[in-house]
This record gives sequence, C-alpha cells and structure tokens, in this order.
Amino acid sequence: MRFSVGEAALAEDLTSTVFLKAIRWLRQEQSEAQVRAWLYATARTTIADHWQAQSQYEVYSLDSDRDHWQALEEDAERAHRKAEQRVQHLLGLLPERERNVLTLCYLRGYTASEIASVLGTNASH
Repeated sequence: MRFSVGEAALAEDLTSTVFLKAIRWLRQEQSEAQVRAWLYATARTTIADHWQAQSQYEVYSLDSDRDHWQALEEDAERAHRKAEQRVQHLLGLLPERERNVLTLCYLRGYTASEIASVLGTNASH
C-alpha cells in the first residue's frame, strides 16, 4: 500500500479499509492462499477506488472547439496551397526534361525504370 500511494498515513488508512472489508468476508474454512489472494485483490481495488475518487477529470467537448479545429484545418489547407504554388513556381524555372523527371519521381512516385520508359531512355541515364 505504501509503495502504491506514496504516503504512510494514506497507506495506513487504505489498509484499514481493506481489513474492514476482510472482517465481513473472511471465514475460518478458507485457506491461507484464498485469504492472501482476496486481500491482494481487495487492496488493488481499494487503491484504484481511492485514485478514482481523487482524480480531477476535465471534460472537453469537441463541439465547443469546432471553430478552433476548423480554423486549424483552414490554416493547413492554406499552407498546402501555398506550398503547391511554390513547387509549381520552382518547377517552372527548370528545363522541361528536368521538370518531367522531378514530377514523375516525386509527385507521381514513378521508379527510375518507369521514368526511363516514359522519357524513352534507360534507367541509369
């Protein structure tokens, strides 16, 4: 208990809670192994109950943040369009053959042999 909760006083309180539960449950006909297993399971449950009672959950509604998410999406789309325009501008500065090679390779995902086939040359070229 002490290891799980980190405070001696709290561990003592939770241990007391476990043994109060045990008084109601334990009977003489139970084996030591059964009692030990029950005590460990009850201790784990008691610790979990304690942490659940102590936790502070903050609940956020996605609906309330819809405008925020929509603005982020619009920003991403705007950045994507700007990047596309920049790529097209830079490709326009290249000679047609180099532009075709880069377009086929990076924008269309062609392999070297597929690019060679389209351009009528060999892959090593």
